[in-house]
Amino acid sequence: MNARENERGRATIRIMGERWLATGLAPDELGPWADADGGSGPFDVTIRVVEDATAGAAAMVGAEGTERDGYRLGAEHFGADVAPGLRSAEIRVRGTVGADAAARSTMRLVAVLRCLAGGEGLALHASGVVWDGRAYVFAGPPDAGKTTAAHQAAESLGATIFADDLVLVRRQPDGVWRASGLPWEAGRPGGVEPAPLAGIARISRGEALRIERLRGARAAAAALALLPEALSNAAVLAAARLAEDASPPGQVPRGLVWRVVLPEGARAVPRLLRTMRGPSD
Repeated sequence: MNARENERGRATIRIMGERWLATGLAPDELGPWADADGGSGPFDVTIRVVEDATAGAAAMVGAEGTERDGYRLGAEHFGADVAPGLRSAEIRVRGTVGADAAARSTMRLVAVLRCLAGGEGLALHASGVVWDGRAYVFAGPPDAGKTTAAHQAAESLGATIFADDLVLVRRQPDGVWRASGLPWEAGRPGGVEPAPLAGIARISRGEALRIERLRGARAAAAALALLPEALSNAAVLAAARLAEDASPPGQVPRGLVWRVVLPEGARAVPRLLRTMRGPSD
């Protein structure tokens, strides 16, 4: 353990329902969503922050690599190496300035890669809320009203916001699709645990509310159109599974992708969520 780790300590974070351990970054730098105690293993992912005077100096901007060989992430003031298997990463920062941002950028990358692995998940530029035990995702182009829709759901229905920029949607071994976000977007200690997916609404602005459930190829195409992170074979496979999958009876209604025209005003969002929830609930 290096001097920075001895001095700054450990913290645990929950992402996609997994336990992550961060070392070398003080809990107050990570924020209120981190457990300052650090806890004990086992951990699904470990993140290690070390000081390196040359970090970022010759690094590329962006990320490159493969799951088999590992990934490298480079920016102006830090660099990170993600180990093969996506279970650990080392972040090299220049001094302490920006170490928290470097850690969040690296954790975001690792979370996206773990979500996409095996064609079982999608990473969407979206906002999301949990209402009545299920996750509702608002996705779409810039200025479509994703954040506004999430806040209207919270204010009108008491829904809990779990994501404001990135939603991770992953198919679990039991066949249920669950949605989660990054804990710092949830704005609460511990974040929000993954919830069964009620649906993904691809929203756009308009004068009147229009709601259409998509299935089959149309649903898959709509899901792929929402991917800002990476368009890969795994993502295509996951979109096809999402379009066709039917989760166990009584858990999630069939058809998880919707096309929605959302007008201004707070009344439209509750109507949308009640439609997506379905009469069976």
